[in-house]
Amino acid sequence: LHLENDGDLWVATWVDERDPVNTFDDDIFMAVSTDGGKTWAAEQRVTNYAVSVFDIDDNWLEVSGNTIYVSYDEDSTSGAGTSHRLSSTDFGATWTDVTDIGDLENPRVFVDGSNVLVLMYDGASSPNPIWADFSTTGAAGLGVNPLTQVSNVGSDGDFDGYYATVVGGTGHITFMDDINLAFDDDLWYVSLDFATGAYSAPVQVNTSVHDVDTRMQIVANATTVHFMWYADDNIGAVSASDDVVFTRTLDIATGTFGAELMLTSLLDDSDFYQIGMDGNNVCM
Repeated sequence: LHLENDGDLWVATWVDERDPVNTFDDDIFMAVSTDGGKTWAAEQRVTNYAVSVFDIDDNWLEVSGNTIYVSYDEDSTSGAGTSHRLSSTDFGATWTDVTDIGDLENPRVFVDGSNVLVLMYDGASSPNPIWADFSTTGAAGLGVNPLTQVSNVGSDGDFDGYYATVVGGTGHITFMDDINLAFDDDLWYVSLDFATGAYSAPVQVNTSVHDVDTRMQIVANATTVHFMWYADDNIGAVSASDDVVFTRTLDIATGTFGAELMLTSLLDDSDFYQIGMDGNNVCM
């Protein structure tokens, strides 16, 4: 389930296998509230696939102004992931659809005003880079320009390991890569200047040799980026199954990182964390 809002427009999406005959017939459903969640319109089906299209992955949702963005991939074409970026300006009555045929998987959409960023994993090549579709004109600009390659600074670029946030004219992107040591993923960061379409050089976020896992998060305001991730930490004799949560900040103006902080104990097995930001207030 994903729940997002912009002002009084609240939207919830989820994937449901409710076909009583074709139990593998995944579809995305949505419910909309225009009064801040007090009341909800009847649910509606965003996709309507036949049983041959049975695997919808990584349903993602963003809301900006009166536009609803939904992204997902499905593997109806010989197992290859086909990515979709849907948008609706009439509360889901009609949708535009930008589609990539190929093995582009798990598209995730991030929005601030008219600046839209979509990240996708390329499962067809090896190594596996992360690609981006971005627009400065909202949904109308998606799919207009060629996709740009974001990651692949080393030999990996992990399947689920990427996240982003868009603040003003900047996209802040974090992802996994094992450039320094095979099978020991590190956390990397790049920024996107929407005005020029240029990406910064990748910089490593974590300071130690950790096995960073796929579930990282990032939030930002105009001055500071906050990273949060967890790792199968291999410090000393700690078990590789004991996940440890870390956080670190980046000063945007100076490019200076703060100290890496360990939020949980080496002896704990932490999971399912969240980070949120409102203005200068951050909650983890």
